[in-house]
Amino acid sequence: MAMRRATLREIARGGRRLGAAAGRTIQSAALGVSRLLLTPRCAFCAEDFLPGAPDQRLCLRCRAELLQPPLSRCLRCAAPLPLLSTASADGCAQCNDRLWRLDLAWTLGDYRNLLRAAILQTKNPHGSRLARELGRLLGQACGEQLAKEKFEAVVPIPLHWTRRLKRGFSGPELIAGELSRALKVPLEARLLRRRRTVEIKFMSRSRRAQSLQGVFSVSSAYELKNARILLVDDILTTGGTCNEAARALHWAGADYVGVAVVARAARPR
Repeated sequence: MAMRRATLREIARGGRRLGAAAGRTIQSAALGVSRLLLTPRCAFCAEDFLPGAPDQRLCLRCRAELLQPPLSRCLRCAAPLPLLSTASADGCAQCNDRLWRLDLAWTLGDYRNLLRAAILQTKNPHGSRLARELGRLLGQACGEQLAKEKFEAVVPIPLHWTRRLKRGFSGPELIAGELSRALKVPLEARLLRRRRTVEIKFMSRSRRAQSLQGVFSVSSAYELKNARILLVDDILTTGGTCNEAARALHWAGADYVGVAVVARAARPR
């Protein structure tokens, strides 16, 4: 029985199939090699790790240690409450003794140990990757509760342009960007403007408040009547910075202003 000769078209088709199969094999092998050679490094400890998800950039150990156990906290300033105390919408001893303009405050944890080290690391020129990861953790830890507040815009506490230029990025803006994605709420990074002030890090609480008066203004491009705004910053210490930003937003017409921060520091004496 005579066999039919393969036509040139069939031969070409078979060649293409073999070529495609070989291409897939080579591609798969190259991908495997690249994964071995380009094993991702943790954004915090810089150790190599095998991610459980394609976009995971923190190793499991750092992630677990940065996610502090939840504490009972003041609903308005996120300060830890004494044992057996209950949270009140009127605030606590740290925020009900003055004109507090924030309606809500949430945090990932206290400014200590690894969380403190992580925030300090985000303030160096190579800290942008870690800042984004802290924003993702904040969204995962607080996103469900924040979503209930029906915020209409996520607004980072702005850096003055000179500080942003020196650092190369704005940590609060990167954190806010991740929180914006988690909440599916628009990021409005240009809503607030900030004038330059002297360094307030080592000032007393009263001097901080004086230095921050009028430091923020709202861009005329925005109409904020009855708006619900979520501020975002890396750390809340006395609350003076976020409180002054909330004052400017309320003055411009906002009805409700909350804040989400990566860490809550102990109130300075």
